[in-house]
Amino acid sequence: MGPLRLAPRYRDKVWAGGKLSRWLAGAPASAGEAWLVSDVPGEASEIVDGPHAGRTLRDLVAAHPAELLGAAELAEQRSRGEEPRWPLLVKLLDIGPPLSVQLHPSGELARELGDGERGKCEAWLILDPGPQARI
Repeated sequence: MGPLRLAPRYRDKVWAGGKLSRWLAGAPASAGEAWLVSDVPGEASEIVDGPHAGRTLRDLVAAHPAELLGAAELAEQRSRGEEPRWPLLVKLLDIGPPLSVQLHPSGELARELGDGERGKCEAWLILDPGPQARI
């Protein structure tokens, strides 16, 4: 299938730092998040060029689940009774003021609480910490 170039989906946030355009041309100053790779229902990334231009990542995963996910991931998702979905949401965040503490459920707890089929595990890569940056 080859590489896919996806259009970012911008999300306005009150805590936006106004610097996303340093990393992504055309990002609005009000955007605190750029979703770079998403198969979130209703928020799937759009493919911008090539033979699949105009389709979404959701469309492609539905049409070619084994090719895009691999046999092991596809089997794991199906064993949980899920429709095949791209397993990662990749975001670029631009945070101005301090954020509140956030807690995210595991996949098991999310299903138990009726909060979707997946939990939320996170990994961070800090691209440009300011002098006052703290975790």
